[in-house]
Amino acid sequence: MTGLARRLLRSTVWAPESQPEGERDYHLVAQMDLPIYDLIIIAFATLGLIYSMPATQLVWGEAVMKVVAGVMLASAIVALIGLVFRLEMLELFSKGVMVAMLITYPSALLTLALGDVGERHAIAVLACGLIIPPQGRMRYLVTKALRRRDARRAARRLVREITTAEIPINRQGAA
Repeated sequence: MTGLARRLLRSTVWAPESQPEGERDYHLVAQMDLPIYDLIIIAFATLGLIYSMPATQLVWGEAVMKVVAGVMLASAIVALIGLVFRLEMLELFSKGVMVAMLITYPSALLTLALGDVGERHAIAVLACGLIIPPQGRMRYLVTKALRRRDARRAARRLVREITTAEIPINRQGAA
């Protein structure tokens, strides 16, 4: 393996040192489950672009359906890159866009089901589950970012207290 390939691998989620010791259990999810999920959404959006997403197209038209599929595809690719290379803010924002696009599919199915256009009730409920994995990952990333922010604030506060503290000088022993 070349030096570049080794450095590239060390910067990924699959590197042995990629997660802190306390997060080893969750690390397996980040190594396997989440990349597979992102690949499934990439395939879903690609197939939507190539063949259509009929429910979305019936509710909002072909142009909107193509935009939704395209944005979903782009955001899923960026989310996968952010996950793999541990670019957490990139992953967080792209997963947010991906969730917004994913919501359009079950909402289109529910719109059709409630409008007596077809029997799509069961698949609409199942499709709602599409947004759960990325929302869980987003919650994890936000919590982690908030913990880091709080730790930085506490460190700055401590430094400020130390540097501005008045040091008592004992002048009694001076002659």
